[in-house]
Amino acid sequence: MKLNELVKIESGINSVRVKDQNHTLYTIEDVNYDLGHGEDYQHDKASGKSITARGDIVINTVSNLASVVHSRNAGKMLNQIFLRLNILDENTLDPWYLCYLLNKSEYIRYQEAAIMDGSVIRKLTKANLEDLEINLPEVVDQKKMGKAYKEIMKKYTLAMEKAELERDLYLQMLGEKDLNNREAV
Repeated sequence: MKLNELVKIESGINSVRVKDQNHTLYTIEDVNYDLGHGEDYQHDKASGKSITARGDIVINTVSNLASVVHSRNAGKMLNQIFLRLNILDENTLDPWYLCYLLNKSEYIRYQEAAIMDGSVIRKLTKANLEDLEINLPEVVDQKKMGKAYKEIMKKYTLAMEKAELERDLYLQMLGEKDLNNREAV
């Protein structure tokens, strides 16, 4: 089955042409945060076109990274390098399973590599994404796989954050002991 039979895809807007600049732009850092800090799925209603809401599924068309929007990033504006995927029937497709498919499925990656547009910066287009072939397991299995994917990404993010904090702590301790450090002299 094609992805467009399961989701309605909306393009982000050209942020240069936006008159109302009261919204912060949604960025690749936000996608990474959302992916690594996944919440239990709850989909809120968006406050406007190209404005994120908690539970939206977004994909960056350059990095091909998809996530479910975290409550921290709700209300941000999607620019033209993002697409929002609105699931047509949540009894057919689990949002976190869809993120797993788009981010990690070898079959999907193979299809994306064959259809991406651009000679210098290759990216997915809305039309290309809609044409992806998707094979779905039962929803019960999707929910299990989606939950496992979300939890794995959270554990990975926590491990990376812990490692960064430890590195910073040890570097600070080394700096305090370093006789060549200007502050120690």
